[in-house]
Amino acid sequence: MLLCGCGGPGKPAREFAHGFLSDADAARKSMQRHHDDMAAGRGLDAFAEGPPFVLITETGDALHLYDVRMGVYRRAAGEGASGADRKLIGQLDRARDSLRGCAFQLLSDVKGKLPDYRLHYKYEVEPDPGFILDGVRRDLGIEPHTTPPADSCARFDTLSSRIRKSL
Repeated sequence: MLLCGCGGPGKPAREFAHGFLSDADAARKSMQRHHDDMAAGRGLDAFAEGPPFVLITETGDALHLYDVRMGVYRRAAGEGASGADRKLIGQLDRARDSLRGCAFQLLSDVKGKLPDYRLHYKYEVEPDPGFILDGVRRDLGIEPHTTPPADSCARFDTLSSRIRKSL
């Protein structure tokens, strides 16, 4: 790491990275907690605010904050983003996509329990886990008929750690 500040990402890019990673890491921990609750069958008494709904909502919030932070970064950085900034933003884009995939991975892992949480009322009339996951894809912005990599959570954790170390 250079002490002069030359060659590394600029201050707006670093602030963007710190802000997003803070939001995303908190969402990732919460997602894992909700997954564990679903795997154990906890929170079944909730109607629409059960663990799967909260997991989807918190992930959506983190993804929305990414877009907001990107707008702030673009205004602060202007047109002339350095190569280091572009590299960092590319890494953050991959982390964002991995976070989205991680949420889907965690819900897919407990898909047999999703109808127990009455999540199907939000998505489909039938309490079919496949229909529910299609609705989840829509909410998370995942292309229809695609499935994120099964190791999305591990990818996010690795990317987040690497990016933090590079700042």
